[in-house]
Amino acid sequence: MFVAIHENHTLGLIVAGLSSLFWTLAYALVILRGARDRTCGMPVVALAANLSWEVIFLVVTLSHGAYDERLAMLLPWTVLDLVIVSQCVRHGRRDAGNPLIARHFHACLAGIFALTAAVLFAFVREMRDAIGWYAAFGQNLMMSILFVTTLLRRESLRGQSIYIGLARLLGTVFAFVLAVFWSPPSLHEHWAELLPRRYTPVSPLIVVLYVGIFAFDVL
Repeated sequence: MFVAIHENHTLGLIVAGLSSLFWTLAYALVILRGARDRTCGMPVVALAANLSWEVIFLVVTLSHGAYDERLAMLLPWTVLDLVIVSQCVRHGRRDAGNPLIARHFHACLAGIFALTAAVLFAFVREMRDAIGWYAAFGQNLMMSILFVTTLLRRESLRGQSIYIGLARLLGTVFAFVLAVFWSPPSLHEHWAELLPRRYTPVSPLIVVLYVGIFAFDVL
């Protein structure tokens, strides 16, 4: 059954498209809520990891000449995350929670982005994670946890909404379905085409990461 579903690449592209659609919707809703509440709707470290991942794989995609669905997915995410970064620069100081951090907020923000990008790039190289699946699910788990901790810290829905949570949950559900049925045989040899020709069982690490993501998204 798994092999048969894997061979249906049209279905795979639909699943990938739905994942991209819901994540794009989540980013757009974060921007709208952040503008309304005059805050950054995404936790700073999660935002730094998101943007770093997108820039890294945007460069990798362009370097491989992969002008396909990957590019159509990465470009909108990158643009939307840059808008969220601008909201963070503008409103983040109010949410710093510490006078020293608030006083040097922009320097702290630059340091967070630089360190996060360096760690993520090193992780991708170390894991030979050329299509970014390990990194994506790992930072997604971090984001899911940080959204919950931000809610608890602020003690309000400022910057967040149930619709953002639902969009994130659905986007990751479809991403996991893609990982289950269309996992590449090797995570570091997968640039000739968007979906692999041969079915390979999903990585146990991705399964464990997704279980954590789902639990915190539901929470």
